Amino acid sequence: MGEKLSKKQLQELSSLEEELSFLVDKKKGLEDTLSSLEKENEEKKNTKSEQLANEYKSSLDKINISLKDLSDKEMSLMKSFSSMLDEFNDDYKDIELFDLMVEKEQDDD
Repeated sequence: MGEKLSKKQLQELSSLEEELSFLVDKKKGLEDTLSSLEKENEEKKNTKSEQLANEYKSSLDKINISLKDLSDKEMSLMKSFSSMLDEFNDDYKDIELFDLMVEKEQDDD
């Protein structure tokens, strides 16, 4: 660049350099904002994932408690049924014995 620049060209060059500097700063600011927003978005995703995981775990815990409660009730009902069945069988045997005794008495007569 052996030729000299005119005053007007120097002013234009200076103006372009200022504009370039402004645009570079603006780009840097936008990149920082984008980075910040991406980080914030990732944190929100993680928070939402943790929240959903906690809700899922809480729901599973409630279901497991309900299942245990139902299993306990089922076991209790089965024991009651078994006890009633045993009583019925005992009563049935008593009736059979009574019938046998009555038959024997009738046979003796």
